[in-house]
Amino acid sequence: MAEHELFYADFYYRMGRYASALARYKVIISNYSDVPDIYEHTQEKANAAFIMNSEKQAEETRKQREGSWRDWFKWL
Repeated sequence: MAEHELFYADFYYRMGRYASALARYKVIISNYSDVPDIYEHTQEKANAAFIMNSEKQAEETRKQREGSWRDWFKWL
């Protein structure tokens, strides 16, 4: 079961859906701590997913606040 959850968590991570990946990683950390190899991998990936998700949210917030350079060329 832990490998199944890890497969989907890694899939979400590769697709750039870091919030979904982080949620899956948290499930693995809380429920499958008795599998040391998967647990270690999951902790590292959860930290990376948290950072990537934070960066993605910050970028989206910046785009909403300031706009994008693409907005200048909508007339083209």
